[in-house]
Order: sequence, then C-alpha cells, then structure tokens
Amino acid sequence: MRYYENGGGTIGGVPFKNLGLKLTKANIPLLPEIKSTEEEIPGLEGVIDLETKYGARLIELTFILVETDEVLYQVALQNIAKVMNIKIGLQPLVLDRAGGKRWMVKVNGNIPIEKLAQMGEFTVPFKAPFPFAESVTDTMEEIDLNDGYMLGMNYRLDMSPESYIFDVIDSNTFDVFHAGNHEVDPVIKISGTGSEITLTNDTTAQGLHWSGTLNGTLEIDCKKKRIKFNDQNAFYDFSGTYPKLIEGDNSITITGTSLNCEVSFIFRHTYLY
Repeated sequence: MRYYENGGGTIGGVPFKNLGLKLTKANIPLLPEIKSTEEEIPGLEGVIDLETKYGARLIELTFILVETDEVLYQVALQNIAKVMNIKIGLQPLVLDRAGGKRWMVKVNGNIPIEKLAQMGEFTVPFKAPFPFAESVTDTMEEIDLNDGYMLGMNYRLDMSPESYIFDVIDSNTFDVFHAGNHEVDPVIKISGTGSEITLTNDTTAQGLHWSGTLNGTLEIDCKKKRIKFNDQNAFYDFSGTYPKLIEGDNSITITGTSLNCEVSFIFRHTYLY
C-alpha cells in the first residue's frame, strides 16, 4: 500500500517529492468564498437577502525546497515552474492529508521565493473555480484503497461500477448512492431502445422528459445542461429539470414506451470540504 504523509501530495499527477518539495502548510478555507446579493430598503432595518451562493475556493500551499548545490536548486525551480504553468489549465490537486479527494486548480498569483543558500520557501496561491472537493475516481472506476480514501468519506463496500448501472425494461425504480455531502450533477447515459423517456429523482422531486425515439445512446450531462443522442444535439426533445443527486440514497424512477435499456450514473462524489 502506498505510504502517505502530511507533507506529500500531487499536482497534475506529479508527486511533490518528485519535484523536491515538502509541503509544510496547507491553507484550505472550510467553505468556498461566499457571494451574497442584497438590497437595502429605506426605512427597513437590515437588508433583503436576494441570493447567496458559493464562489471559487482559494487555496494556499507553503513548500520548502532543499538541494545540495545551486545548479540542482535552479533545475528544481525550472521543473516546478513547468508543472505550475497556468497554460496547462486546471489540474487535479491531491493532498495526502486529505487523501481520496481532489480539487481542480491552477496557480492564481505570483510565487515569491525566500532563499537561504540552497533552501527555498514559498507559498503557491491556487484557485479552484469549481470550489468543491471531488473523489479522485468516478463511479465507473474501481475504488483503489491506494488512492488514500479516508474514513469519513461515507464510502460503502458495495460501490463498484456495477452498482451504478441499471437494467430497465418498460420501467424501473432503483437507488443511486452519493457518498458526498454536497449535491452533484451526474452524467446519465441511457443505452438501448424505446421512446418517451421520463427520469425522475423521487428524493428531490426533480425530473426530465425526453420525447425522442431511443435506438442507441442518450447522454444527459446535468452539469453542462447538455443532451446528446448518438453524439448529436438532442436538446430540442427535452423538457423538465436536470436532476441532482443529494447525500445518501436517491430513489430514481425511469419509465418509457417499449423501454429496453441500460442506465448508467457517472459522477465524482462531491464534498463541501
């Protein structure tokens, strides 16, 4: 089994130790940035709360870098800069101290270095536009304990990919389990034949209807608000609401005309922290 330590982790799949880095401090706010829209009414005490939502999550990691001579020190900085390059785009950040979870981040500011001989200390500011932690694997991947899944992530022993795939003939009701404590927008794939498909999360009372004829694969991306049938836009046949999954078991009902299909729920378990 892989060994974990508080000073370890990966960025973009590259271990900190491979870059010569030791993590000494991780500043991860308990909640993401909170954005409120308020209105003041003359003569009324307080304010009217019109909307409150989460913004990005700002993360600061402090590292030390130690090398035996100046040449190796400069080479190490070159390698670190390559991995931190914002042109790469968002990269998964995984910390050993919070194993099994990732944040999708990129560098969000300058990185000044305090240098003494061949030792440097610096703080890297990261920004996660999607502010919630996600499981490092999605529901179509086998859970590997070597990924550092932690007690408290609410995982069950029966969370294999097969437990998120369901057979449907005419209609079916089944439970989809979400281990995270923040709602998640799944990708739902329906492969087979039938028409006039209705899918409802009975737990949240959210559901959708697709009036097309199924003879292939219908992909419903609830996060991107996109529906494709055999890789072609199929939004014009859609009505209703994209269903979310909340913490725990979600009771899903699917019905249709002459429905004979396989339904898959693909997502990463999502956490407030």
